[in-house]
Amino acid sequence: MLPAIRQWHAKCPEAVAPILQDALTMRLYLVHESGPLKFTLRDADGATFHVLLGPRHQCSCSPPVPVARGSPGTTTKPAPSSPVTCAHVIWSLHRRLRIPAASPLLHQTGILDHEWNQLPLARRGNSASTKGGMGAGKGKKKSCGGGVLQRPVTEDDVCPICQESLFESEIPLCFCRQSCGNNIHVPCMKLVADHQAKSLGQTIVTCPLCRADFGSMGDIEVLAQEWTKTKRQVDLAQSRRVRPAASSRVTAGPACRGCKKPIRGTRYKCTVCTAVHLCQPCFDDSDVHREHPFKCKVPDAEHWTFAVRYRPDAPTSATIDELQSRDLSDADYALLTSLDSGKRIVGYPRLHVINTFPLKKVPGTASAVC
Repeated sequence: MLPAIRQWHAKCPEAVAPILQDALTMRLYLVHESGPLKFTLRDADGATFHVLLGPRHQCSCSPPVPVARGSPGTTTKPAPSSPVTCAHVIWSLHRRLRIPAASPLLHQTGILDHEWNQLPLARRGNSASTKGGMGAGKGKKKSCGGGVLQRPVTEDDVCPICQESLFESEIPLCFCRQSCGNNIHVPCMKLVADHQAKSLGQTIVTCPLCRADFGSMGDIEVLAQEWTKTKRQVDLAQSRRVRPAASSRVTAGPACRGCKKPIRGTRYKCTVCTAVHLCQPCFDDSDVHREHPFKCKVPDAEHWTFAVRYRPDAPTSATIDELQSRDLSDADYALLTSLDSGKRIVGYPRLHVINTFPLKKVPGTASAVC
């Protein structure tokens, strides 16, 4: 029997405690599994880490741990300067092997053989998500032939890549149609496909569970593009639902000088006449208190920002692009004149700016003009 090369820590060391907390909440992706205890992980930034679990855990994020060897016949002891375990190792133990967060095995620098034997669920790997997934042909065949049915998602199912729950997940799912029928998040499967193409040189993506053909790179790319498009639409719909709620709130301060109503949403304040406040519709009307510049503040904001009022007849960006893409004629003279005058003219006259400058009289000097 080989001597133990790991020192047991009954309590989590102080140096490991913050690493443990980060590992329990961080999001990693298991893009390749070379063996029951050998994993390739990828983080959100695209960095890849290779983890090997055993009597002395190893990870590519840190150099190999030197082990102090004793003389023949003596017990081998760990080197006194052995570093602590890393977050990638803890994530693999907790997420992939299902070791509970309260288990002292998470903060050890290694796990011995007899400790593995005490964790039958951990050695078995994933729970219901991968049940029947490590062998080919485990899914139910379709009656019409060709492919298998998708497995129903239960509360215990997790994605084999990100190890997050599949039950009631808002992320769309794909499944192995040729063999096991297990479910996987679409963006997670895209990461696996990219890893297999770049690192392994594969053109056909294999299922990370049963190793059967999952599809071509083109098929995975189409699924990922559909997910990206759907996600953008969902994000846009959510932002539109939040925007009216914020704009309908009555902000603290005086009523609008233009319509005499309480101001909802963005509040505009004159930088010269501090008692003049406008609402969004009255501010958009350039005829209301147009002689002074304004600053604005949205609900819950801490600071005021300068607001810009545009001339009503100022050309839009679409009109400017249209002028740049065709030959100009005499009818475009008015538009070109408005471009020369600039858009930011309401509330920012040149004379008003000049009047804010300090003046100093110089005796004995006359103007050459008047």
